[in-house]
Amino acid sequence: NGEERIEQSFIDGLQLRLRLARPDESPRAGSVLIAHPVSCLSQPSLHGAVILLTKMEKNGFVQGVVTNRLTGMTLSDVLTERGKTLIPDDSGLRDHGVFTGGDVSTSELGALHYDVSKRPMKAGDEDDAVDDDDEDADKSNQRQNSNSNSNSNISSSVVLSEMDHLLTLLSRGVIDPAEAKLVVGYAGWTIDQLNSELQRNVWFHALPAGVGLVEEQPLDALVTCSQSMTSQPPERIQRALWQAALNRLGSEFSNISELTSDHKRIWEYMESVWKEQNEELSRRLEEVMEEEEAGSGDSDRD
Repeated sequence: NGEERIEQSFIDGLQLRLRLARPDESPRAGSVLIAHPVSCLSQPSLHGAVILLTKMEKNGFVQGVVTNRLTGMTLSDVLTERGKTLIPDDSGLRDHGVFTGGDVSTSELGALHYDVSKRPMKAGDEDDAVDDDDEDADKSNQRQNSNSNSNSNISSSVVLSEMDHLLTLLSRGVIDPAEAKLVVGYAGWTIDQLNSELQRNVWFHALPAGVGLVEEQPLDALVTCSQSMTSQPPERIQRALWQAALNRLGSEFSNISELTSDHKRIWEYMESVWKEQNEELSRRLEEVMEEEEAGSGDSDRD
């Protein structure tokens, strides 16, 4: 139908290049976790999730953000709900969609974006280059200062910034609102817990596949947030990014990606399976009890 065609077109247009991690490649900042279609059924915030790992701490704590679950609220809505002062009108973020980064620290706002000091020059930027050496030097210093204590390096090109730092970058004109993905909250594990979940196939572990490309291109769909993305229904964004991530792992994952990642539908299906299994178990127990009673009656007659 029309909705399916729109969704497939959206999926095909997503800038996302991934490869399945090898068994000897441990999860690290920059890794991508793609939920198995029947995992995390009791955790709706993680079911059908595509998670970008953002931090691996020395104490064994692992942090990541869900990149494909829109809240259905704008940044203005989120801040108003929390009784906070609205951001400046000229920031371009008031109507920007906010994503649920996870179920930990759900009052904490952050933003995924590229390290502007390391991103490549866009097409057309050459024509706008400033000839004045002083102005060039000033711009260079602004970009180099973008990597401050208020952000966390995910890879050599992607960072997770606090909102104040993002607003600073916007005010300097070194980043565009569409080049940032706003997230509230994050997901967290101990490294032992995450490794256990990987062994149990709760997640497919993927890494950026950027051979021959600049590093940030493979993760565009996870890091940036264009108007075409936020204008889609949240459920469609969640499903499309999940399917796209799986499809990028190779043809052997195409059948898996065709399974729905809709939590309600999967849960209803699993409930029906459990109900059938319980009914079958009850039926067999009744047959065994009847056979035992029949055997006991025969013994009494003897």
